[in-house]
Amino acid sequence: MNENNLAATRGLLLFRSGERCFALPDAAVLEIVPAGIVSPLPFTPSWVEGLANVGGRILPQASLAALLGDAAGTGGDLLVVATPQAQCALHVDEALARIELPADAVQAFMTDDDRAAAYISGEFSWQGRIVLLLDSEGLGELFAVGEAPAGDSAGLLGRLDENEEEAHDSGLACLRFRCAGEAYAMPLAQVGEIIACTGITRVPGAPAMVAGIATLRDEPLLMVSLSVLLGLPASEATTALLLENGGLRLGLLVDAVDGMSTFPDSALRLLHEAAGDVAGVLHDEQGLVLGLLDSARLLRPEREMQLAPFVPARRQRAAERERIFLPHLQVKLGDEMFGIPLELVQRIAPWNAPEVVHDDEGRVDAVVQVEGEVLPVLAAQRLHQAASSHAAAAWVIVGRDGNFWAVAVDEARAIVQVAADSLEKIGNGAGLVDAVARVDDSLLSIVSLHPLLDAAA
Repeated sequence: MNENNLAATRGLLLFRSGERCFALPDAAVLEIVPAGIVSPLPFTPSWVEGLANVGGRILPQASLAALLGDAAGTGGDLLVVATPQAQCALHVDEALARIELPADAVQAFMTDDDRAAAYISGEFSWQGRIVLLLDSEGLGELFAVGEAPAGDSAGLLGRLDENEEEAHDSGLACLRFRCAGEAYAMPLAQVGEIIACTGITRVPGAPAMVAGIATLRDEPLLMVSLSVLLGLPASEATTALLLENGGLRLGLLVDAVDGMSTFPDSALRLLHEAAGDVAGVLHDEQGLVLGLLDSARLLRPEREMQLAPFVPARRQRAAERERIFLPHLQVKLGDEMFGIPLELVQRIAPWNAPEVVHDDEGRVDAVVQVEGEVLPVLAAQRLHQAASSHAAAAWVIVGRDGNFWAVAVDEARAIVQVAADSLEKIGNGAGLVDAVARVDDSLLSIVSLHPLLDAAA
């Protein structure tokens, strides 16, 4: 075939949806895989089936049949469609063939169906059947638009701006928790502390979202129910997350805290502002979908105005407000409490048995596989002479810059704030515990990983 003939043809992928035959430019289809498990996605149009894991990539999955107003089936194939705007998994009944078609064989598509006309750019005949040519860029626009979706209208996912993309380059560290039987997460940087919700006093005349007033370190604290904010069934909250947004400071009541995880960029999908209180969705390695909450979105100005009349005045002196507080993960190891700087905590994982090994310098006494990653286990004796991994209940993954260790702990208790001026240095700074601090009634041994990090650099 000469160059003129090549220029006059186009490669197409043919596929079936219901009783109709469709085509897409061959170059726009990256992959064809069997349709599998899909995780439902909240606050989306009916033609969005959810999130699919395609070769490790988390993609929004759309039903072509539902998009065009037809009855959607089960099974079939997924076409991974790449456009200048976005990638998506298009659910169809069956991929048929790849063909070469003369460019002038495609005719204008004439129809009174406005829905179909928005996504079909032409038609042609193949083996006696009429084939409808889909507009791949039109499909891409569905998944990358600048306006919020309304009902079944076009539009699903917002487009990250450059600053947001840069912020998520290294993954998003989140606190995971439950509310009314549903799973949620919030960026760790937005959670000041995790506190027990006890001694809550009701406030007469307050809106339903206000659970009451509690006391935190002799300071009154407004307690707000997350289940009421999200319109979920009432639940028995046992824990509160301390949030501060602008001048608003409150405890957000949740059922229970599940731990911490760092989610890669591919696991995150942001929703538009109009989607409500949920800022986005996260997809973990086990296929669980979590709602991503954002304190600025939960405590937006109109809600702050509702809550402001019930926020108690703080009695803290100005000098105390100027103190610097550093967030730490409070853990129990043996009979001692430790504080690990939160900036060095990557995630918390369930306990599983390690494999015993040793290094010459006594830094590592085992290796363990955590969520598919093999990590060295930090020798417990370097933190606490009486520690024993036999009683451990969880792994805390610590480190930075690609150097990570697993630390066996008996219990990961809470996120606490350690006043910088309360740290009392001990030893010569060469050990892994180089300071102590008092938080409420607990004396914390403060863990410093700098000797390990410097040795690995």
